[in-house]
Amino acid sequence: MIPASSSVLKHINILFIVLNLIAGTAVYLSTRQQAKKTRDPLLQRLSRYILSFNLLVAVDLGYQYFLTNVGSSVNSDPSILTGLMIAGVFAAEFGMTLTLVRLSAELKDRAVSAWADRLLWIWMALFAAATAFAMARFYTARSPAAFFWIHAAWLGSVILIIFASLLRLLGRTDSSPARLKGRRAFAGLFLAGYSGFALSNLDFYFLHWGLKTLDPLFLLFINLCPLIWLLRFYPAYRESASPAADGLPDRLAASYGISGREMDIIRLIIAGRSNREIEAALFISFSTVKNHIYNIFQKTGVKSRTQLIRLIRDLEKD
Repeated sequence: MIPASSSVLKHINILFIVLNLIAGTAVYLSTRQQAKKTRDPLLQRLSRYILSFNLLVAVDLGYQYFLTNVGSSVNSDPSILTGLMIAGVFAAEFGMTLTLVRLSAELKDRAVSAWADRLLWIWMALFAAATAFAMARFYTARSPAAFFWIHAAWLGSVILIIFASLLRLLGRTDSSPARLKGRRAFAGLFLAGYSGFALSNLDFYFLHWGLKTLDPLFLLFINLCPLIWLLRFYPAYRESASPAADGLPDRLAASYGISGREMDIIRLIIAGRSNREIEAALFISFSTVKNHIYNIFQKTGVKSRTQLIRLIRDLEKD
């Protein structure tokens, strides 16, 4: 992040970041509402990613406003507030990276492995220690060189981790064509957005073509990627991602003693229906729906709809 060369450009940059934050908030609220309606764990994960990304945009807004109106710079007059802003940028970028890695794993119907999760936190801890050292040098010797290169290495590693996570979605799997298309569309959209982000930071550190001023546009595109994917690709992806019903009643009945009516409710849960929608579809009372769902959870040993769907997917694999 770098202040613009003139006061007018600085304020235009801030205006675009504000518009970006407004758009991102709208996308988050829309995704969150759909996640509550469908109870789809993927959308719940996506909404957390959108929130983490917009926390980064909010930190960027505060940082740019501070540089524009206070006039301090990480290259000249360090202050405590400058250090806090820098720490906020690092934390927000880590949250964005962590949630996107987990979201990509969710699209592959798996969780981030324990060792990979530990590596991500070790990565954060190492850079936090390096940044603390750089900031100490920054305040004592007023030498920004160490911070400059550590931040460049941090952003480079952020981009590499994000790209590696997204590129895994492009590989062939045994999924249905619609599901494979949904994964690849997700990867393509986000790769395009983060390519702009990468180019902007490459320009800032090495190329110096002035592309850093386009940061708000790159961030806006990244912010709109979830909305584009939800509107264009998610419906088909969700339909094909639902566990199959063939043979499912017999397996559930044999393994957990699920009744016919409970099976009807499970099918609607798989389809993402809310309790009210199940009530209307089956012409039973709301309290009866809740009782059936409670019994299903007790029989299968799960505590949520997400766990129930994962249990069913595990049964399909057996």
